[in-house]
Amino acid sequence: MHNDLASSAPGAAAARPTAGAGNASVSAPCPAAASHPAAASHPATALRPAGAASRPAAEPAAATEDLAAAKTAGPRRGRRIGTALLALLAIALLGIYVPRIFPYDFWSDECFSVLLSHMGFKEMLAATAADVHPPFFYAVLMALYRLFGDQAWAYGLASLIPYGAMLLLSLTFVRSKFGNGVAACTMLCCAFMHNAITYNTELRMYSWTAFFVFACFCLLYSCLEKRSWPAHIALGVCAALASYCHYYGFLAAGLILFALMVIAIARRKHVVKMITTCAIALALYLPWLLVLLDTFKRSSDGFWLQNIPSLSTCLLFPFQLGRGKLVGMVLLAAFFVLFAITLYTTRRRARQDHGCHNDQTLVLRTWLVAGMFAWLGTILVGLGLSHAVHPFLITRYLFPIAPIAWLMLSVMASRALPKPYLVWGIALLVALVGAPSYARSLSNAFSRYDFHEQTLDEFKDHIEPGDVLLTDTYALDWTVLSVYFPDNANDPFSSESAPGLDPSSTYWLILENPDSLEDANRALGKQGYRAVEADASGILVKYPVNLYRIEKAD
Repeated sequence: MHNDLASSAPGAAAARPTAGAGNASVSAPCPAAASHPAAASHPATALRPAGAASRPAAEPAAATEDLAAAKTAGPRRGRRIGTALLALLAIALLGIYVPRIFPYDFWSDECFSVLLSHMGFKEMLAATAADVHPPFFYAVLMALYRLFGDQAWAYGLASLIPYGAMLLLSLTFVRSKFGNGVAACTMLCCAFMHNAITYNTELRMYSWTAFFVFACFCLLYSCLEKRSWPAHIALGVCAALASYCHYYGFLAAGLILFALMVIAIARRKHVVKMITTCAIALALYLPWLLVLLDTFKRSSDGFWLQNIPSLSTCLLFPFQLGRGKLVGMVLLAAFFVLFAITLYTTRRRARQDHGCHNDQTLVLRTWLVAGMFAWLGTILVGLGLSHAVHPFLITRYLFPIAPIAWLMLSVMASRALPKPYLVWGIALLVALVGAPSYARSLSNAFSRYDFHEQTLDEFKDHIEPGDVLLTDTYALDWTVLSVYFPDNANDPFSSESAPGLDPSSTYWLILENPDSLEDANRALGKQGYRAVEADASGILVKYPVNLYRIEKAD
């Protein structure tokens, strides 16, 4: 019987017929072959004198044992070295992201997360229920704020922790099931894919959702392979947590559970475990289910999204690498080609077992099909609802399902050739293209942060506590000014609807474009005011800003 998965795992190296066999399958005899009469009627056995085997065999047996021990010592040492190198890789990939959590430089949605973390728990739940995202991430952020205070690195930990958890899951589960090459390739994708660089440490719920969906996909494999109760229970819990992170996590986890349901019913096996898994997920998510339904209704009536991404953009999203799209398009094409090749080769391998049932090959094929169903299904459902009801999909909502594509690509690449050249080649490609892209991103982030800090210093030289800030930039008025100027009220401003000014208050006007000053003064002049340049300008987070003092017109 071919053991396709076991042969690629590090623990199976000693069982391979030849050293360096890569991911070639290990054959085991069928039960029928093991009991064949020829096994008991070999000429050497028939001609051996009675008792002859026991007398001269003592020394050769000892020598054989020593030889066997010597042969296994090398592979064991190699596995230990491979594991140590993978662990160092995981530590390095986590370490390079640590500097990203220190700059206090948050855009509007991230500032919204910060503001929610400062609320009481009940207040946060109410605000979240009125928003469009579930509360898990905000609860984590709130806990870190309570523990460490208003520190950028404390907020950053909320997103760095799940990224580290994905690396750990790759180092442990993925390595044990699929080998070092698959684990290394998956970890590099988690670190260096273009969108991973953006969302791994962003102060939003995407990295947590990605981790729980990734965990669901890994646990699905365990459920198919071992069919154990702990794996099924853990899958139900992770599915619920993914749903509490993001509604596209709810969709992806739901599709994974649906795949498990179809498999259990089709095979008529382990139906009770499947039902238990789904029941656990539903029971844990039930308190938020009514909120989900209300959110869907509100969003259907009027959600802020207006545009719908194309199918090609959605498919390319997890494979974008570096600045351009060419490498991503190559990886996307390779993904679908490898999927077809893997299904064909695993089916052929099962047929070559001479009637023996290959459980591991069946598990692999079923798991890959389920992964494709969850990944592609999430995209198609999101696009379908967007076209049928209202735009609900923006590409960053697809980051939670990206790790499914990365793991599938790595596993399928390891199965495409007799030796794991392809998976290591993809890992090298991701490292060579992604690492420089990450370095540029880190440099740009710190350069922007320095500019941001200079702007804040300039603004704070003018603005006093209690002053009122007006701005024509929606993102600033919505959240950013409340985070960076907590001692100042702020209101929106436009030349068409300038707010009424209180003579007892000091007002400052923040414009994105200096060319808007003329229109602003026209609106202010109706109330007897004008805006005077304060010689302070720059960038707040990523928004250009120019500061003006509002004073009485002559």
